[in-house]
Amino acid sequence: MADTKPHTKGTINNLRSIISKRGIAKTNRFEVDLTGLGTVITVSDEEIRDLEVLITTASLPTRTLTTFDYSLYRNNAPFTSGYVNSDFKIEFTLTQDYFARKIFDKWLNKIMTTKDYLVSYPDTYKCEIGVRQLSNDKDETIIYEAKLKGCFPKGVSELSFDANGDGLASLTVNFVYDDLELPEDN
Repeated sequence: MADTKPHTKGTINNLRSIISKRGIAKTNRFEVDLTGLGTVITVSDEEIRDLEVLITTASLPTRTLTTFDYSLYRNNAPFTSGYVNSDFKIEFTLTQDYFARKIFDKWLNKIMTTKDYLVSYPDTYKCEIGVRQLSNDKDETIIYEAKLKGCFPKGVSELSFDANGDGLASLTVNFVYDDLELPEDN
């Protein structure tokens, strides 16, 4: 005979209970730690702080497992062979003096000079960047953090001008990094 009891796992009361116990992570409760930037280019602590305040969006990087298919008998079975770290980008509000753009142009020029086309040694332009999810309380407790090891900008987005609008200018910086350190890695 079929079970006639209603499905109770997904009830609104269960959802309320989970939310009251665990809370909801909000996308506007984040910070990006750019203090490592001071180890690769000449920039003051105040300029780093200003740059961090101008961040409008950032992504929390993650890993994706890579697999290969192997046929033992009839059906292919996937086997894990490693992982790939996701892309990382930060969007900044662009000030009238192009503050963020000048900082990243300086960093990119440190990596490879446009004058003589020389590439610097990696340890002179790579740094650590941290991305943190903050709690909803007044203390802004860090509830999750990803550290990007050996991080540097790959490129800065082009700026589009529009004669018809009065919008805010923004700057997107795409980064590459050697590895990703997540809380569960420790």
